[in-house]
Amino acid sequence: MDHVKAFLADESGAITVDWIVLTASCVALGWLAVALFSGSAGDLAEEVNLLMSNYEVDHEFDAAEHVERQTTE
Repeated sequence: MDHVKAFLADESGAITVDWIVLTASCVALGWLAVALFSGSAGDLAEEVNLLMSNYEVDHEFDAAEHVERQTTE
């Protein structure tokens, strides 16, 4: 019976338990954040894709001419 009392009173290793609990809490919070934001981030990316697919890019744009027009106006 003395061995059980000595084992329960021994504190060498308590810091290890604290670090395990702290690390598990951080990992759980990270998983929770990913679970909460992954769906909405995917929806937002899909909306941006639909919006940007309707735009046309003007390949004939001349930057030097545009700069000259902007500076003379």
